[in-house]
Amino acid sequence: TQHLPVMSQKLLAYRRALAERPGWHVLFVVPSLARLRWLRRRANRIPQLRGWTSGWLVDLAVLRRLGQMAPLQPIAGDNPVTALSVILSDPRRRECETPVGSPEWLELLASGGGEELGGALE
Repeated sequence: TQHLPVMSQKLLAYRRALAERPGWHVLFVVPSLARLRWLRRRANRIPQLRGWTSGWLVDLAVLRRLGQMAPLQPIAGDNPVTALSVILSDPRRRECETPVGSPEWLELLASGGGEELGGALE
């Protein structure tokens, strides 16, 4: 639901942060297919995002319906669509000191807290 300037900066920050972290991905779950298409159109206008292989989009309704078989669209570029299960099955170890997705992490975010991006990716 964020506007283009905010989303552009966020996408570029994720691109930079994940550039040297093989096996790490970012998945944006969007509320509609229209939003997915809009974000892809806008992202394709940002040259630094072309060829990015670890940034993905999925429509929430499709994710709910298909689960791990949901097709993920690349955020930008002509990379092929892939299923969520393919990304989840990557055997590489990816560890992070931040308990991302834990009840404590969600409570922190829900109460207005946050953390520095660099701390999560150390």
